[in-house]
Amino acid sequence: MAADDDDNRSQKRSHSEFRDDASDSSSDDDMGPQLPSEAPKKKRRVLPHEKLYVAALPKSTRYSKSLMHKEQILFATWTPLTEFLITSSVDGVVKFWKKIAQGIEFVKEFKAHNGEIVSVSVSKDGRSFATAGSDDTVKIFDVITFDLLSMISLNYTPNCVCWVHSKGASLPLLAVSEQAKPLIYIYDGRGEKGGGYPNHQGSA
Repeated sequence: MAADDDDNRSQKRSHSEFRDDASDSSSDDDMGPQLPSEAPKKKRRVLPHEKLYVAALPKSTRYSKSLMHKEQILFATWTPLTEFLITSSVDGVVKFWKKIAQGIEFVKEFKAHNGEIVSVSVSKDGRSFATAGSDDTVKIFDVITFDLLSMISLNYTPNCVCWVHSKGASLPLLAVSEQAKPLIYIYDGRGEKGGGYPNHQGSA
């Protein structure tokens, strides 16, 4: 009987043991789940010759940008009434400049031709501008909106372009002469081809 009492006492837990377990559980609830370990920091990427790049950065307080042509200017055309200056260079670039109270202001640039510009023309009303290039194309521009209206692909090399419609005409007409033959072709302002007129004995 005494042995049984000793076994029962050994299996029973004391009040202090229960209190310690409860304290540990409460402590876990207060702390919450363990946070994951921090992700490793990414290493800063180092560019080769980085110091040279930094040293080459401009340090001026003011900057300026050149709007000049990179190549020789072939044509400088003043548009009547609309008062634009249009410059064309040997590398096929066309630039629009608008007259203002003091001087002129750059407006827009086009890479009009892949090659040299051979001829340009502005209409009498100053609203239409055309260029012909050695790449066998003609470009037609609206001067007021300084937009490219149309491109005419030719099956010949142009020699000269000229607007031939009268001032105030509803449909602008553009004449294009062929370099190798005595022919002049007439196109409307939308780039639609007219006919060829053999009115010349030599190059037109």
